[in-house]
Amino acid sequence: MVHGRTESCTMRSDHFRELASKKFLFSFFGATGGQETTTTAAGSTTTTAAGSTTTTAAGGGAANGTSSTNGTAAGNGTANSTTAAPVTTTTITTTTSTINGSEPANCDSTQLSSTIRQRFLDRHNELRGSLARGQGERNGAGGLAPPAANMYRMRYTCQAESFAQTHVNSCNDQVIPPEDRLSHKENVYRFEGGGGPADAAEAAMNNWWSQLANYGVPSNMQFTQQLRNRPVSNAITKWSKMAWWNNLQVGCAINQCDGFQLVVCMYSPGGNDVDKPIYNVGAPCSQCPGQCFDGLCSQ
Repeated sequence: MVHGRTESCTMRSDHFRELASKKFLFSFFGATGGQETTTTAAGSTTTTAAGSTTTTAAGGGAANGTSSTNGTAAGNGTANSTTAAPVTTTTITTTTSTINGSEPANCDSTQLSSTIRQRFLDRHNELRGSLARGQGERNGAGGLAPPAANMYRMRYTCQAESFAQTHVNSCNDQVIPPEDRLSHKENVYRFEGGGGPADAAEAAMNNWWSQLANYGVPSNMQFTQQLRNRPVSNAITKWSKMAWWNNLQVGCAINQCDGFQLVVCMYSPGGNDVDKPIYNVGAPCSQCPGQCFDGLCSQ
């Protein structure tokens, strides 16, 4: 009899422990509902019935670490969620433009280096761009030259260079007849200073361009007969060829002669047409038919 009562008590004790365990599990999972709590970058909390908790990085940055605790669902949870504010990404696109010509200044001739060709082109476009923007080219005693509405960017051509090369080979420092340069007009400079071809090129372009600051032209930029007939002492016809609005092509050459270097640049179509504008005065680029960079219309 004692043995039977002992076995009965043991079975009841095990039964009570099992009931207590089930009650504990029910109270735990029933209270949480198998919920998932998620903390996002904006500090919001999302609750779902998944039995796991996930934490991500705050402050909109990359997460330094992620912790996750997974469990089994043991009830129907109610999901409450608060989402972070949307993140707006702004992309800024910048365009870098240069003042250089649109094409490299390269020709088959080896009588002039490509470096000096490029410098001839770049310097012409630099000066034309500065003039077109109305920012710093002095017009005689009348202040700054006005901006240009229709100034074009030049490009370097080997045909223009070939005409210039033919001229400098003669060591003649006078303008050659029109039939020897076809539809081009030219500037000529005799460089007697020391230095090489690069120095001669810079000196020539600076000398031609300085005519505007030294002698000036009317502020309406009209090329009149009076301007054309000025004596050499105050001529502006070399500057005006460099600055003529639709002189689209340039090509130059340098030759070492007896005691000097001869520099010639050819321009097409040429400019210096009487009663025509050197350029139209107006807001930079306002009369360009297409694109415009640094005050110069693109060809």
